[in-house]
Amino acid sequence: MIAKGKSKVHTANFYGFATGNENKNICHHIKDDVNSVVWYLHNYDKAALTDIIQAADLVIIISDLNEHSQVIEVELIIDIAQISNTPVLIYATNTIKLALQSSKQTNTATLLNYIHHNAIIVPLDRHALINSSEITPYFMQHSNAEDYSVLSMNLLITLKALVEPITQQALIGVDFADYQLALACKGYYQTSLYTAVDLTKANNLTADWQQSEIIIMSVFLNTNNALEVFSDTSELICNILKKSNAKLLIAPIIDEYITKEPLVSITYKQVNVVAEKCRVVK
Repeated sequence: MIAKGKSKVHTANFYGFATGNENKNICHHIKDDVNSVVWYLHNYDKAALTDIIQAADLVIIISDLNEHSQVIEVELIIDIAQISNTPVLIYATNTIKLALQSSKQTNTATLLNYIHHNAIIVPLDRHALINSSEITPYFMQHSNAEDYSVLSMNLLITLKALVEPITQQALIGVDFADYQLALACKGYYQTSLYTAVDLTKANNLTADWQQSEIIIMSVFLNTNNALEVFSDTSELICNILKKSNAKLLIAPIIDEYITKEPLVSITYKQVNVVAEKCRVVK
């Protein structure tokens, strides 16, 4: 599924939530740089949450899924979202344990299994997605780079990559209906970031995303020759995936602050990970 040509962009309502004080602080820190998401970072009762979520097209949750209290909060939000059939995207701020060792944590494992069946989970990498000082002026137009942790920077990049193709008008439009098709496949996803040079090298390698069944790519472009560069980058991506049967969505993000070299964000469904993630060790 590849977006080509000029189409009318349909604005969507992206609402963000965070569980736990640390994650709320991270979201407070980045919210000015991700102004396409409306953030709800206070405590809400079920009635208030229901009113908020029913007006959303996509619910985004920032959470530590190793913390049982936060997992319970996430479950409540998903329960409400299912009533209005609203997709849920979760960014996990800590590595999810592959095996929960104690019987005390069995309830958490059960809830995680429920969550991965009903939401998309993207574990946030605590290593920098990309090391380049040239990209910071775009991603942090309202903040200083020194104020950002690696975790908050990775969250900022991955959020922009997914929401801005929908919320900002571009030469090549992507409708939220395209994203709904991609987001319909629940489970664990991962995000990688490539420069054009790195992507060319990937043509000769076998990366995890090349084996995935769902791939969402956002191409960050400078305003100069954006259509031509996007066309060349899309052709390169299609050549890399020419033997793949993946559902593929490619969208541009065009801004004068972006470096001349395109950056490609790849969010993809992880392969053979579901059964392992929520296993309970007896």
